Amino acid sequence: GVTVELRDSSNSVVATTTTAGDGSYSFSGVVAGSYTVVEIDPSGFASTTPNSVAINIGAGGAATANFGDQQAGSISGVVFHDTNSNSTRDIGESGVAGVTITLRNSGGSVITTTTTAGDGSYSFNGLIAGNYTVEETDPSGFSSTTPNSVAVILTVGGTATASFGDRQIVLLPVLAADKSSTRVVDADGNGRTSPGDTLQYQIVISNSGNTPATTVVFADTLDSDTTLVVGSVQTSAGTVGLGNTSGSTSVRVDIGTLANGSSVTITFRARINSPFPVNRTSVINQGVLTSDQLGPILTNDPATGATGDPTATPIFADPTVVVLTNFSARWEGNTMVVRWATAAERDTRGFHLLRSSSGEISDAVRVTSALIGSQGESGGSYSFTDTTAIVGQVYSYWLEEIELDGTRLIYGPTTSVQLSALPVRVVLPFVGR
Repeated sequence: GVTVELRDSSNSVVATTTTAGDGSYSFSGVVAGSYTVVEIDPSGFASTTPNSVAINIGAGGAATANFGDQQAGSISGVVFHDTNSNSTRDIGESGVAGVTITLRNSGGSVITTTTTAGDGSYSFNGLIAGNYTVEETDPSGFSSTTPNSVAVILTVGGTATASFGDRQIVLLPVLAADKSSTRVVDADGNGRTSPGDTLQYQIVISNSGNTPATTVVFADTLDSDTTLVVGSVQTSAGTVGLGNTSGSTSVRVDIGTLANGSSVTITFRARINSPFPVNRTSVINQGVLTSDQLGPILTNDPATGATGDPTATPIFADPTVVVLTNFSARWEGNTMVVRWATAAERDTRGFHLLRSSSGEISDAVRVTSALIGSQGESGGSYSFTDTTAIVGQVYSYWLEEIELDGTRLIYGPTTSVQLSALPVRVVLPFVGR
């Protein structure tokens, strides 16, 4: 019952027949010439041989053209919107229409392509048994949650499936803010970050997402034991909202729109307070980033392995232990007497006193002509008569510790208004290691 056609050299049909019960057919009374024998695949069958065979017949001659068919198989499937990205089609997940699906043979050559219907379905019909690969091309705005290439083995007259999950790409910025600190002013020249020194903070804000972030704002409230250097806030983009005007104690930079793939660098300076609490070993600072698209994002210290952690700067107030329990300056008659007491001293050779009438250590002079020796690790009480002090003058005093290895450490400054008729008490920080 298979239709077979005989066509002449101009491709015109000159005869048609159907196969017998055993599949045989014949064309008789054919004149000499060039012909093409064409098989029409019966319903439900697919060819395993070419459906068109060229033959030449001589005068009184004969020729043969055979065809192989097998019951056809099919490959079908669906492309679905994998809203929860679990690589499985769940109830309620719709199909994705218009997705290109490609069918390849075992050698990798393209056999055919199709596109998914409105419900996300597709099918390849009339296939012979064999090894195939079905490929999906992600539609614009989607990414795959399943492999884009599926190997399929099709049996004679069989069916196989290959489905694909896609998720819609969400356009969001991805913001990060790395914050580091560097000592830029070593006030006491001791080569360590210590009270009175100035830090510079650098914040690098980046957007690694696939869309711009809008209304981006960086804000920073400083550590309570540091003081903002007013006027030091700089930014490579946007405007400084807080930090550069008199009286500012915090920082805010209005960045505006931060394009995807771009970054902004912000810097500002903070002075480490002196005196500095004896029970602290670092200053800790962390800014916050906000935008229209995302919730608050805390700055990260890139020097650590953690994420979203504050920037901690170690403070070396004193490598040895000196605990001051009292420091005072009082007029006794017309003479200034400076007294101090320690509860502990370690590796301390002795003390000098420095005095300034301007409040600046750069103008300070040493008023002790000889080192006042340490009274031991348990500490002691000390006094010094400043015979060169002028009655009624405003002075700042620093206590200079000289360690056994010659290291020079300065505590202060503390400035007091000294009146001839009133006692003045000057308190320096308790310092410990």
